[in-house]
Amino acid sequence: MSDIVIEPVGKTITATFNGEVIAKSDKALNMTEGAFKPVVYFPKEDIRMDLLSQTDKNSFCPRKGDASYWTIALNDKESENAAWAYEDPSQQDAKPIKGYIAFYNFVVKVA
Repeated sequence: MSDIVIEPVGKTITATFNGEVIAKSDKALNMTEGAFKPVVYFPKEDIRMDLLSQTDKNSFCPRKGDASYWTIALNDKESENAAWAYEDPSQQDAKPIKGYIAFYNFVVKVA
């Protein structure tokens, strides 16, 4: 049994990096997983993908599968592996985040 819960955020939400909005969506999803803090996932089409470059880093979660990572670069600031996605979630409960990207909250402000 999974402890993954994915729900719509229910409002327009933005992600800001280096003082500029890099994502804005009314289709963002909020994922809670066990005792972890909730994570907001943005649909790729609502992200400034021109500011992200995929890296070679990857990781594995037994519930969500393989994660890919992106570096964010904007003006004079760069943050390596600051965004991630589960491009083919392995567990049925995680399938809604396919095509979505999340950001580390200590790098990107989500509000």
